[in-house]
This record gives sequence, C-alpha cells and structure tokens, in this order.
Amino acid sequence: MTDAELLERNWGRALVHESGHAIMAVLEGIECRGICYNKTLNKFCAVTMLPPDSQYNKKHYLFLTASLLSLK
Repeated sequence: MTDAELLERNWGRALVHESGHAIMAVLEGIECRGICYNKTLNKFCAVTMLPPDSQYNKKHYLFLTASLLSLK
C-alpha cells in the first residue's frame, strides 16, 4: 500500500472534515493558515484566528458548522 493510500485510509475523513472548515473560512474572509496535526490532542485542525465566543457573528458560525457538509 502506498503512502497516499495509507493517508486516505487512516486520515481521509478527518482531512475532508477540516477542509470544510478551511474552505468556509476562505469564503467568509476569515484568515486560515491551513490544516495541521496537533500531536498533543491527536487530531487535525484548521488553523484560524477567531474572536472570543461572545463576539462571533454569522461568518464565524458558518465556519464552525462547515464541517457538517463532509459527513456521509
């Protein structure tokens, strides 16, 4: 099995999930620095700068819910 096949098999769904967040961030004008793997939490995450929860507006909520589109 190739590295690409192993990556897709083991991490494909997580990468699609985080890609949903990253795409919505770009579409809504939220700075997104990419997707990274957090070794401490053992998970992938979209890297963005969001304000405190009390300052969220529509674009931040769209960013947060964007990953729901990646569910099967």
